[in-house]
Amino acid sequence: FSLIVKLFGASSVAQISGDNYHLWDRNKPMWKVMTPLNPMANDLDRFNSDLLSLKNGKSINSKFYDHQQGKVTKINHILSNDFIVASGLHILSMPSSRSNYNLSIFLDMDENLRTFYKLKRDVQDRNIKKSKVMSNLIKRKNDSDIFIKPQIQFADLIFSLAPVDPNSLSMNYLEDNPK
Repeated sequence: FSLIVKLFGASSVAQISGDNYHLWDRNKPMWKVMTPLNPMANDLDRFNSDLLSLKNGKSINSKFYDHQQGKVTKINHILSNDFIVASGLHILSMPSSRSNYNLSIFLDMDENLRTFYKLKRDVQDRNIKKSKVMSNLIKRKNDSDIFIKPQIQFADLIFSLAPVDPNSLSMNYLEDNPK
């Protein structure tokens, strides 16, 4: 997103993030039976409605999901703009949303690279134990295969990310106990 803002200028870009449409805060019991990768764990109808409003020049009020705290912390007023960037796990899952995009991009990341970055972020930045992060990755794999990866077929452009040297991804340096 930051590259697009730099390219077009912050005064010309509005962003809508799928993370802000999670139905529950991180500590809610529903996450024990469902992952955020399942579309039913997200308010996709609201996402689509808000996206359409922005596209039609209207402003929206969107929740802000704070990943540090694992909960919705505020409401953001988002003004429509020349360029609207929608990001998130499910943005290509609904035909009604797909029809709103001029260009859709799917980020196809090597699983070892994804694991490396998720561990680095969650252990170092969010203070989550490595064992918990790994457990969550295993729990989410099936949902990823069912709900996320098939969206690649609807993308106009696919960015494939893989490490130049797969042996350079050492995940052992991350301690199991957060700082």
